[in-house]
Amino acid sequence: MAEAFGIVAGAMGIAGLFNNCVDCFEYVQMARNFGRDFNSAQLRLDFAKLNLSRWGQVVNINDNPQLSDERLAREALWQILVLFSNAAEVSSRFKSSLSQVQPLYDPDIDTSVDVHHLHHGLRRLTRQRRKVNGLFSKVSWALYQSKNLDRLITNITDHVDDLYKLIPAADAGERLPLLLAEEVASFDQGDLQLIETQAENTDELLREAVKVEIERLRGHRTGNVKIGAQAKVRVGDEYSDSAIQSEYKPGHTAGASTGNVDATDESRMHVGHSYGGPSVMGD
Repeated sequence: MAEAFGIVAGAMGIAGLFNNCVDCFEYVQMARNFGRDFNSAQLRLDFAKLNLSRWGQVVNINDNPQLSDERLAREALWQILVLFSNAAEVSSRFKSSLSQVQPLYDPDIDTSVDVHHLHHGLRRLTRQRRKVNGLFSKVSWALYQSKNLDRLITNITDHVDDLYKLIPAADAGERLPLLLAEEVASFDQGDLQLIETQAENTDELLREAVKVEIERLRGHRTGNVKIGAQAKVRVGDEYSDSAIQSEYKPGHTAGASTGNVDATDESRMHVGHSYGGPSVMGD
């Protein structure tokens, strides 16, 4: 039970429970036998932590918690601590049975470049949302079997889902979408692609918000296009010579779209972005 972490039920307030739950993610390591699965395993932990931290931010957990049922929220947070404590105990027993010490992964060193970038972005978000309280000490511990990680993440996610059900309707309709939009805006396009593929079943709220953003960014589109003899229509981005020579790289820009087009006479229409100079197709 969570008493293994030195916690006693009812000994701390709901904010303390929340912050200690978020802290627990920081102390989980993984053994080298995770192999190629280490990158995705690390991201699953990160997504689960972000999902919990977002809930805390929505309900203003560290200042003036707004909850429809604080008792149920306390119980869910307590159960998350129990899950961490039990998983640490199982790993300790497994470690004792090994004939030799297994080396551990370090996410700051051993993750791939793209995962490393996203891992730090996710960690930055969660650390901004919790307060370090030091109410009890924690010791790093390692997971040695992927099945134990799967069980831990699945069970934590179930309890976090229960917590989201306790968000007052007004906050769920206003604060939650705003927080998700802020999160999505903090990631670059490479991060977005990783989130879409890796956050499934762990942080579906973020994944769905990212899918909407990816769709928004996906190319330039038109409906049916009719072009008269003297008219010009361009679909796509255009770069001036100066923009090309400077190797300018545009940032996070949305695709442009329009409905049906009927270009007549000497009209000009550009569906896309223009970089580095005037045009609208005086070429």
